[in-house]
Amino acid sequence: KGNDKGREYVDGARNGYSQETRPSGYLATAFTGFNKVLSNSILLGIEVDYDRRNNKDSSVQKNRGVPNFRYPVKAKVEDSASFRLRAGKVFNEGQSLAYLTSGLATVKIKRRISDVNNNITESPSRRHNGWTIGFGGEHFLNDKLSAKLVYRYSKYSTKEISGEEVYDSGIRDSQKYSDHVIRLGIAYHF
Repeated sequence: KGNDKGREYVDGARNGYSQETRPSGYLATAFTGFNKVLSNSILLGIEVDYDRRNNKDSSVQKNRGVPNFRYPVKAKVEDSASFRLRAGKVFNEGQSLAYLTSGLATVKIKRRISDVNNNITESPSRRHNGWTIGFGGEHFLNDKLSAKLVYRYSKYSTKEISGEEVYDSGIRDSQKYSDHVIRLGIAYHF
């Protein structure tokens, strides 16, 4: 589940408007990596993944906490990716693994900002870069397949978005995003 927060500024000063959405939904992940098990059953590895997402939510702008239904907002997380290191311990006669993971992450979010009174809509997409950290477990089902369960928290950079098409001249939104994701999957080992 994500947390997409925005604060509005006029000519660089905060004006009291804000919005928050909590996009949630499914994702489909493809990943690859390389692992090395050391003689003391410590595993070191590198993993790269790409997520195709369909995480959505909608809300309205608030002025100093009071909802303003004239300005609905929507957020859709379109995709994400990460490059991570992982370190863990192999146990259960080599059949199971517990590990920590951390690295770089990126996410693409499309936001829709509207003014229903004037029938104006703006839909900017922005890529946010950041970091991710998490932990997971993996268990071999046979010689080539393993089941894995992973939790990751990711925090991304803040992006400025112009609101001039929908709002007035000089208005910009400062958007920041973070998410908590649980992944359950099957891995094929070469």
